[in-house]
Amino acid sequence: MAEQVRAIATRDKIMTSAAQVFVERGYAGAGLAEIIAGSGMTRGAFYFHFTSKADMAIAIIDRQHSTWVPLQQTATEQGLQGLDAIRYLIDRVSQQMRDDVVARAAIKLARELELIDADVISPFTDWSSCFGYNLRQAQLLGQMRNDLDPTTYAGVLVGMFLGVEEFSQSPVNALANKNANARILNTTHYSLDAMWEMVLRGLSVR
Repeated sequence: MAEQVRAIATRDKIMTSAAQVFVERGYAGAGLAEIIAGSGMTRGAFYFHFTSKADMAIAIIDRQHSTWVPLQQTATEQGLQGLDAIRYLIDRVSQQMRDDVVARAAIKLARELELIDADVISPFTDWSSCFGYNLRQAQLLGQMRNDLDPTTYAGVLVGMFLGVEEFSQSPVNALANKNANARILNTTHYSLDAMWEMVLRGLSVR
């Protein structure tokens, strides 16, 4: 049992080191030597857990992907449906991206799947499917206009969310450098609030 705990801790340490490098340099710019050195582990320890840089990238994406179903289950348990469920999921994933470097790396890597020499499913596929389902629910609940296509708008929502997350943390975002207004101290939450207001105005039944 103790050996298993140590193995899990070692794997997590390597993944965290790799995630930091992937966030900073992207998949192509991340060097395996830098990842191993940052973890403080030996090359042998790395290859005990991962076969390659691609294998490491897949593990990071899969870890983030594995959190999606529990998030949906929690939304269901809380009785959230339609647009309320989507907003809940967006907020939770946004929180993950702020708090967890592995989550940030997974999203970045998911944008670079064409560079990874492996068969891996993008988490965005599940996001779009889930959002589409909840948008159809929103139509049944009278939250969304019936003349809009849920599948199309699900893809738009995923793209908007990813764009807001990236831009809100960018130095070119003027809000990121202002502290005068308490409402915009957390630029991601502020930007998501603004995005969601636009979404509601566009989707809502008039």
